[in-house]
Amino acid sequence: RAAQDHRLRWFVVTAAKIALVMVAMVSFTILLGTLVMAGALPGGGAFVAGALMVGLALVLSIPWALATWAADRWIARARTEA
Repeated sequence: RAAQDHRLRWFVVTAAKIALVMVAMVSFTILLGTLVMAGALPGGGAFVAGALMVGLALVLSIPWALATWAADRWIARARTEA
């Protein structure tokens, strides 16, 4: 049975989208802070760091999606049994 009428795939895709939005927010804050404080764009290493953040966020979004999916299934089951 799907949790809240969504399959696991939906949870994985949604978690990845949320993770990428968080990475974008952090990256924008760093960019803006560097522009304001140093009056310049971040160096080339910032793009490598950004790519690493994207990769790590996507990897970590999978266990997050699994945990959310499992919790939703448990809650749905508890509601029907009560």
